[in-house]
Amino acid sequence: MGIFNFHRHYDFLAMDYPIDIKVDGIVYPNAERAYAAIRFKDKRYKERCLVNSKKELNYMINIMTSGPLIREEFAGNPSIDLLKILRIKFNNETLKRKLLETGNEPIINVCKGQRLMGVYRGNGENLLGASLCLIRNELRYDNTEEWGVLVMDNSLNLEPSNELLELRDEIGEQLFCEFYINEILSKNNKNDVKFLLPIMYVNVLQVLESCHVNKTIFDSALETLLV
Repeated sequence: MGIFNFHRHYDFLAMDYPIDIKVDGIVYPNAERAYAAIRFKDKRYKERCLVNSKKELNYMINIMTSGPLIREEFAGNPSIDLLKILRIKFNNETLKRKLLETGNEPIINVCKGQRLMGVYRGNGENLLGASLCLIRNELRYDNTEEWGVLVMDNSLNLEPSNELLELRDEIGEQLFCEFYINEILSKNNKNDVKFLLPIMYVNVLQVLESCHVNKTIFDSALETLLV
């Protein structure tokens, strides 16, 4: 369950998928180069992103998130500009259709060396995966403002209640996960698990790991609730 590999059928999810992205008057050949460039104040550095190597781009995207060369707005919240780039990318009708066809699958960018944009061996922020889930919901429900606040301000209360934690051993992991999912929805006034869990998948797993709940059990509970 979930999309973890941005190759073959899901290659369009990758940041280096070829599609023109115009930002600040410059046309970049893919979202990766556009996102690397949008952080810089100086146009010269923006233009260099047209020719930088893959290694240099990876460094810019995952490491250069603040400093004297970087726009203050970007350093404060790099997700805002990523969403801007992805909205341009998925304004393309073909890519829009493909993204919507992924349904409610969690999107996890599993990639070595991408601690900001992805996840590797359980570590990372999965910014790209979470943003793709957000764009998917925007396209489906045209509710940009609500989901932008929900995901990018990380305002969800994901901690299980003390009462539920006390019941954990008594009711077992499967029921614990199902009750936990419903508890999240209740606490955050969300009435559809299909909207919430795919976006916050990695964050939820981190919480469950601290509760000593197995990921496989959670996936099973989530799949049961999504039927």
